Amino acid sequence: MKEYYGEILKRTSDLKTNACCTMAAPSPEMRTLLANVHPDVLDKYYGCGFVAPDLLAGKSVLDLGCGAGRDCYLLAQLVGETGCVTGVDMTAKMLDVTKSTQEWHRAKHGYAAANTAFHLGYILIAPKHMLGIHSGSVALLIV
Repeated sequence: MKEYYGEILKRTSDLKTNACCTMAAPSPEMRTLLANVHPDVLDKYYGCGFVAPDLLAGKSVLDLGCGAGRDCYLLAQLVGETGCVTGVDMTAKMLDVTKSTQEWHRAKHGYAAANTAFHLGYILIAPKHMLGIHSGSVALLIV
């Protein structure tokens, strides 16, 4: 899996299945958020859709298997400048895309500091304390 997502896939169109792609068109609200996500991140989206509850402003979100960070950067807009989004992925090449666009997103969203953090790790074994995650501190968990 690490080789598939890190080496074989180069962009969303390279997927050999539609099992991980939603068929529905994004809502108008989602299209507005997506317009604020770097094209390199969008081009490497291999996820299964986006779900976020209302009232995320100021909250902390953890995205396990964040890939190139599309959902993290969507959520970064919803949690706002006082919230934070932490992404964890096992694929260094995907995180390279995420991290290389982090400053672009901070500026695009108009934040004084980035409200995102990204870590390389296997989500089943990454110790929570290494990620700065404490019990009860996460409002939304994305897997």
